[in-house]
Amino acid sequence: MRSFASIATFATLAFAAVCSALPTANVADVANKLPADVPAPVVPRGGVGAFTGTYHPHYPRGGEHKSVLDIIVDVTAEVKPMCEKLTATISADIEVDAAVKISLEVLADIKVALVAAVADIKAAIHVGVDLLVLNGVTVTVDVVAKIVAELLIVVLAVIGLVVKVCVSVDISALLKIIVEINVLLSVIVSLVVQISAGLIVVLLPLIGGVLDICVRLHLLDLLKVLAVVRI
Repeated sequence: MRSFASIATFATLAFAAVCSALPTANVADVANKLPADVPAPVVPRGGVGAFTGTYHPHYPRGGEHKSVLDIIVDVTAEVKPMCEKLTATISADIEVDAAVKISLEVLADIKVALVAAVADIKAAIHVGVDLLVLNGVTVTVDVVAKIVAELLIVVLAVIGLVVKVCVSVDISALLKIIVEINVLLSVIVSLVVQISAGLIVVLLPLIGGVLDICVRLHLLDLLKVLAVVRI
């Protein structure tokens, strides 16, 4: 993995030219282009965003483990409203400094959710629960890809918008957390690939609308897992 310093140096030099070409897709608009049979996210117990500390209470620790797909569906339900609210906020008439501040807060919450999801996916794989079961039913790789795609789409779309809106000021703090989120997403995808052969082939066409964001922002960890680039 490349260091944050090298990524930040690249990004600082390139963003001014790059961001004008970034897709401006709304989170909901992009996600709605997924095939219609993607299972609806389950709103986590305690309500959206109901968490404290470093993990979410709807991800059990030491108790009954959810399947990998249940975990991904739940974390998507957690972060999607955050992304949609952030999109609406920074798309309005807002000072850039204020946009940076709220973006940092929301991206930090998204990071917390993804950290928890990674931990629980690893735990589910370790204990050997029914990994590719959703609502009690074993699903095909096509459904797995659609579930993973929705998570990637909602997070990457808002990252692209954040950078586009905030690039005129110092965004070094934003870059740091974006890189960290990129690493977490890459870990989630790589873990799912371990248990779902052929995922990447099916996944790539579903995320075409946001893949360009990864390329333009040089999010190499995720691109490597997706086999888009070799590092």
